[in-house]
Amino acid sequence: MEQSGNIESIAKNITEVCSDNFLVSKDNSRLVQRSTLQLIAIASKMKIPIAWFHLEDCVANVQLDRPRIHLTSGLAIDTLKHVKELKITEMGRELTCEEALSVIKFSLNCDGLQVLTLNYCLLPKRLEEESFLQKFGKANTSVFWLPTTIWYRLRSSGQWELSKKQLLAVAKLSCEVFATLLLRVRPTIDDFENHISNTSKASEFRITLFQLRIIIIAQTFQKPF
Repeated sequence: MEQSGNIESIAKNITEVCSDNFLVSKDNSRLVQRSTLQLIAIASKMKIPIAWFHLEDCVANVQLDRPRIHLTSGLAIDTLKHVKELKITEMGRELTCEEALSVIKFSLNCDGLQVLTLNYCLLPKRLEEESFLQKFGKANTSVFWLPTTIWYRLRSSGQWELSKKQLLAVAKLSCEVFATLLLRVRPTIDDFENHISNTSKASEFRITLFQLRIIIIAQTFQKPF
């Protein structure tokens, strides 16, 4: 992080570094995480744009009274500036409505942020908070959710829609929930096939939350493959 030279050369070097994507992961050491965050802070002060910033399985919680993201390492990220896209991956984690809203509210406080993506996590089918929805409807930030392989976009109504503007239905949500939980809970092939064959309208892959819980409980008594 140490750099000598005039401001122009330092800015040029930082701009070159910022042309790549930034990643902070739970697998990074605390030192690496801190160095990455320091570089982002310097770029923000120098108004150098950052195309993409990715937080991978390392978000502990979000503080809103003084907007910041707290990481599991104990570090914190203040409101971002000049970052175009913030990507948050939380593999198999289920976020409550309050937790999901806190992440989105944080993003709305980030100057210049155009896109927020939430990947491989479980989110509520609908986000309901009137004051937030009114503010979100006027915001320039787009919020996307990628639970598995299909993208959804948050509407100003608080519902998720497919790219073809089809609202996320309960049956589809159940399918996405099941697929996302497979990231954490790995059933055997026999369990999976038996479950599908015993599910009504198996061709549509409709799975209830109750059935999902049964599968999860069953997997706790098996060794992972």
